[in-house]
Amino acid sequence: MSQEGPSTVERAVELAKSGSCATIADIRKALTREKYDGVNQHLNGAALKKQLVALMAERKALSGPNRAR
Repeated sequence: MSQEGPSTVERAVELAKSGSCATIADIRKALTREKYDGVNQHLNGAALKKQLVALMAERKALSGPNRAR
């Protein structure tokens, strides 16, 4: 991926916040589809995985069925 857009980690955070990915595997697949380099290496850290899981859980809670009422 060119340097014009967000870095791999920044894009992973965007995807986690967007609600379009439900798992780390989904984020990896999306980044690979978007032609980001070194996806597995960038997303191997335990702290980053924990942050991404928390962001996805937060998004899910905010958009859950109880929020529509």
